[in-house]
Amino acid sequence: MRLLELFSGTGSVGRAFEARGWEVTSLDSNPKARPSICSDILQWDYKAFEPGHFDMVWASPCCTEFSIALKKRPRNLLVGDALVLKTFEIINYLKPKWWAIENPEGPVGRATAARLSEELVTQRPRSEDRPKVRLFKTPEYSVKQPPDPVVCKPPANGILCAPSASGKTVLLVSMILEQYRGCFERIFIFSPSIEVDSAWQPVKDYIRDELGVNTDREQCWWEDWDEGALRKIISDQKRITQKSKKLRLMSSAVRVNVMFYCVFRLRHQLELDALVEEDMFWVRFDRKFLLNGDAPEPDGIYDPSHWPPPERPRQTSDGSNASEFSARPTWFLRRRSKKGMTSIYVDSRLRAEGTNSNFSFDIGESVHIQSGAKLAVYKVRVADAFLSTDRGTFLYWEDTVAGTLHYAELPVGAYTGPRLAAWISSNFASASYTAETNELDVTYDGVRLILNDAELRQRFPGTAPYPPGASPSKALSINHLLGPSYLTGSVQRFVFVTMNPFSELYLRCPTLANGETTVGPLGHDILCKIVVSKGVGHVMETETSEGHWAQLHGPITLRHLRFKLTDYQGNIVNTRGTSISFVVFLDTER
Repeated sequence: MRLLELFSGTGSVGRAFEARGWEVTSLDSNPKARPSICSDILQWDYKAFEPGHFDMVWASPCCTEFSIALKKRPRNLLVGDALVLKTFEIINYLKPKWWAIENPEGPVGRATAARLSEELVTQRPRSEDRPKVRLFKTPEYSVKQPPDPVVCKPPANGILCAPSASGKTVLLVSMILEQYRGCFERIFIFSPSIEVDSAWQPVKDYIRDELGVNTDREQCWWEDWDEGALRKIISDQKRITQKSKKLRLMSSAVRVNVMFYCVFRLRHQLELDALVEEDMFWVRFDRKFLLNGDAPEPDGIYDPSHWPPPERPRQTSDGSNASEFSARPTWFLRRRSKKGMTSIYVDSRLRAEGTNSNFSFDIGESVHIQSGAKLAVYKVRVADAFLSTDRGTFLYWEDTVAGTLHYAELPVGAYTGPRLAAWISSNFASASYTAETNELDVTYDGVRLILNDAELRQRFPGTAPYPPGASPSKALSINHLLGPSYLTGSVQRFVFVTMNPFSELYLRCPTLANGETTVGPLGHDILCKIVVSKGVGHVMETETSEGHWAQLHGPITLRHLRFKLTDYQGNIVNTRGTSISFVVFLDTER
């Protein structure tokens, strides 16, 4: 049996026919839908197939121009009519045994509301001549469902349980791109290997291309677990749901109770025992588990597929007056919450792994916070070991006559204004530094002009004229030292010269900071800001401003923390072996 699926889109109809042994030929103009024939139906040569070749033709013409929801612009009925008329033309030529056209309430069944052309109206039967439609009983769903009946139906959440390097990432990517393809409007990924594992690249392309997410403006994947970012995602989606009524958020019960497990081969009996002991493991399925001959579903175990959970009767001894006691006021039994204070002293020299500016710190014991805490950072100590060339070493200039780009490399080191002017004089043109105004003057001969980073990207967008390791987007220039400039006579004047590569640094920790209390383009994981003002060799000290607290949500257990020291662009700085130390102060309620 052969099926021709016109306007195939996601191919949901074709997959259903293929599952029943049909040979499906799909046609769509969108190459991302991966149809058998990628072509505009108005330009398609359907006469390449002989009449009677297909047993059935299934068409889903676009109903945009006929939809009652189209109110923002005038209807283009000529385009809509052309697609439907072409569909009838193909059906009349191929003469299949059966044919079906979707969206009967749009282009075919609501001709009066849609104001179709007379040619189409004459081809459709009158309302009194239409056959009765027999509807099959199908379950109702409030969210999109996967075509594969084997996988768990959303909304649901699950756990992939397996040792390392067992194939969890491969399975997860397969679930996103195959089993659950098209079910989600947004996909958010928290994985430490998201930037280094090439297996995630198809998922990134799927998010950008098919879901249409601009990942430069909206972050969809994180290397570290960011509870604050997750809370912000949930609150944003909930707000969108309340305003647009277009998205449906999974209920709180789904976020709490695991609905399915994917368990790979475990390594020993202890792992199996730990898995079986979880109450959430006992979920009622059509086919239940049997472990060591025990009952598949023991009594008294909560089934998370039913909400709310059953009330468990309180156990009382014989003769106790439980009803009278329950009626008594119990306010005298309640304890007032007490504040608890926890201090975590962090020193990068005691790190578990990493470098002094990007390290993992093991607290040594688990710190459990049940109801949240206020967080502040004190006694931050960082040595200024940053050289003037840490952000770049190249001086770029343009030969305005020949239109070519040239560069010279500044030796690595810490510079002053006079030393930088002396190097420019020996490698480019005569230069002088004025300490009173902090200005640097470079002789301009009318041909050679020093370019800033924006001018480099604009005038030389290619990669050919740049030194190895540099590019238009990352020129590795010394413009962070020179600053802005302008031409005055025969001099190119740089009005504000600074020898520090960084003016401020940011201490980050994605576990402690979150997107609910820390917002902005600099990131959601900032603990505190360190101002760099004294120059190389000095020790910088800072702390969280008085009255400035970050909110840490509970329940959460702290043991391994990841800290980073970065510039404003998020780049990890080089401390040259010098350590970082500080105190994390947690004010909790218990």
